[in-house]
Amino acid sequence: MKLYVNPLSPNARKVIAVANHVKLDIDIEPVDLAKGQHKSPEYLALNPNGKVPTLVDGELKLWESNAIMQYMAGKAKSDLWPADDAKRADISRWQCWQLAHFGPPCAEITYERVVKPMLQQQPGDEDKVKAAEERFHQFAAVLNGALEGKKFLVGDAVTIADFTVASTLTYAAPARIPLDSYTHIKAWLARLDEVPAWKASAPKMG
Repeated sequence: MKLYVNPLSPNARKVIAVANHVKLDIDIEPVDLAKGQHKSPEYLALNPNGKVPTLVDGELKLWESNAIMQYMAGKAKSDLWPADDAKRADISRWQCWQLAHFGPPCAEITYERVVKPMLQQQPGDEDKVKAAEERFHQFAAVLNGALEGKKFLVGDAVTIADFTVASTLTYAAPARIPLDSYTHIKAWLARLDEVPAWKASAPKMG
């Protein structure tokens, strides 16, 4: 198995965390986005979207991070992706929710406050941040409520649902994503940081 990632990508982080947690024998292949490696003909033959991550396992060329997580955890028969149909549906629900609702405003804030100043040497657009924060608060309230009285999103054990949603908050501190009033989210993130594979997957900046 070979996993193509950019180590600074939140989407890469969550698949690396799964690979480490289930201890798959996997080769990590860095993709330098700044040099345009994701747009090379060789890479586009694996992932025509020109995005990371991409997993290659024999004849299988799999893109989309959430699908990769499901595949790796399933291949390892890990409780990150339990066999119980109801739990799998619950995990899938949170993965879809992250893609459709929670992820976009977090990504917008992170782009304006972290990515744009770092990679483009341009100041972020705080009007865009303000609009994104309104959507963030709408869905952060949903997540915070769902975590009340629970250790993790789906039961008492960590699953790929947790890695999926938490990856969105990888740059919460430098992006100043407004988490202060969401006590259950903050406690959940602290519990996740005690999971060795998750903690080790954090991007190394600077």
